[in-house]
Amino acid sequence: PAVAGGVVALVVLLALWYAGERESWGLDPWQGMPILLSVRDRVRAQGEPPQLRPGWVLARALRSAGDAAFRGDFTLAHQRGDVVEAMVVDVSGHGLSVASRAMQLAGAFGGLIREVPAEATLAACNDYSVGQQSDRHYSTAVLVVVDQVTGRGWVSRAGHPPAGLRRADGSWEELSPRGPVLGLSADADFAATEFVLGRGDTVVLVSDGALDDAAADPWTGVRRAVTSWIDEGIQTGTTELPDIHGDSDDDQTILVLHRGAAVSSDPLG
Repeated sequence: PAVAGGVVALVVLLALWYAGERESWGLDPWQGMPILLSVRDRVRAQGEPPQLRPGWVLARALRSAGDAAFRGDFTLAHQRGDVVEAMVVDVSGHGLSVASRAMQLAGAFGGLIREVPAEATLAACNDYSVGQQSDRHYSTAVLVVVDQVTGRGWVSRAGHPPAGLRRADGSWEELSPRGPVLGLSADADFAATEFVLGRGDTVVLVSDGALDDAAADPWTGVRRAVTSWIDEGIQTGTTELPDIHGDSDDDQTILVLHRGAAVSSDPLG
């Protein structure tokens, strides 16, 4: 898995170098689009939900601003034994430049989430970002780590919207540990908030584009999409959530980890 993450990171860097070289030669950088599209698909595959223990589901909804081919948000998911780690990252900026940076970070962060201990993931991502020596770019992230046997988990975030926790009875709460954005300080410290995911509970990660700041409750659309998926999507086995809200000038991402009812192969029955 670590080798796969390294290969993706290398392919990303080569594609970005290729696009930059074409521009410096006076050629249309968009002529390198097939390569960038291929890299985008590789990066997107890193965030594909892994096959979890029976009764557990990881699902996501992704929508680019204006339905563009590239996006500044990305997701990562990894499973170590019974522990699942999932992450949503939002890279600052708009257009192709932010999309190319997002692909670069996805390649690097994808390798890190597989290589370093879960509790060191955000710090490692921050170290990498600081090492890029750019004061114009930063990214935010939220990471959830859950043991599928016990349901115990924790959330950490880096300048990102809080995680949501939907209980089986339909009630919601926010998990909002403090943490600075990635790439601005080498001395960043990332706190964690612990929780227990019970039967029928769902932890929800979003990018800020998924929240509706104009609404009295910015989480309204997210809650509706997640509830709809829990009521209908789980029954059909889909890992794609419904669209969040209509046209937006920002990328929208929702990533959910759901613990369902007990199944016969579940040792906690």
